Amino acid sequence: MNIKQQFEILLDKEYKFSLINEVNALKEQCILENNTEYYNKCNLLISDIYIEHQNFDEALNLLLKEQKKLDKVVFKNIYFDFLDRLIYLYINKRNYNVALRYISQKEKLIDKNNNDVLNRLYLEYSYVYGNKNDLNKAEEYLLKILNNSPTIALQSVVYSNLTKICIDKEDVENAKKYLNESLMYSNDHEGEVYNDYLLAKVCALEGKTNDALHLYESIFVSEDINSMTLSMMNDYLKLLNKLKKYNKSLLLMNKLSIFFNATTDYVILHDFLQNKLDYFIGIKDNTNII
Repeated sequence: MNIKQQFEILLDKEYKFSLINEVNALKEQCILENNTEYYNKCNLLISDIYIEHQNFDEALNLLLKEQKKLDKVVFKNIYFDFLDRLIYLYINKRNYNVALRYISQKEKLIDKNNNDVLNRLYLEYSYVYGNKNDLNKAEEYLLKILNNSPTIALQSVVYSNLTKICIDKEDVENAKKYLNESLMYSNDHEGEVYNDYLLAKVCALEGKTNDALHLYESIFVSEDINSMTLSMMNDYLKLLNKLKKYNKSLLLMNKLSIFFNATTDYVILHDFLQNKLDYFIGIKDNTNII
């Protein structure tokens, strides 16, 4: 078998750590045969295996090291794939300034007539600007997607993201408008749960706290605990503390503490610890616990 055929076999295998040894063996063969294209594709495959196992530092170190050797003109498409993974990794590490720099580099390579590729780029821009708290810029890129023939699935994501931005801006009127659009386009369970969460936040902004608490409680009771629902539960705890419902807040913290303490998302953990601090400050300042 030639190198291409061997690579395609490896590509179809389960992404276990042991697969890295096989890919490295193929990399050695690529060096012997001076096959730079598949040497770089092997590096991408190894980075994907690391990413699959959330070993982000190893993936990042490999890509940063190997991109220095990469001929970005000859292997333009491979460089594009390098950038994709680097953007993903820096977003996961919450280093948004570096992620933004790589998104800008990727923009120079894309076919501006390819709506799907362009819309994905806009979505990355929006996500990064949103996390940098530049909400107007984040909203601007989401609106660009809506004007660029997005797929139905992408429209659902865009409308829910627009809803979240308007909530963060405390723009209730537009939040409700975009949420109604999101409800029309959402067709999967995760999207439905996220819309319930957005509705809870809208209700809280409108002062309909009982409706908001009911929605949060429904998510807590019905859904598996993962990074998405943990983030939602942080908002639930924050609302309980704000309403001085400290008994319920304590019960929820006790039930979820094992999940928060096990998370690798330090922003989620930070928010949980802030909620715990707010709880203890609250019960100290209030003799009547609700």
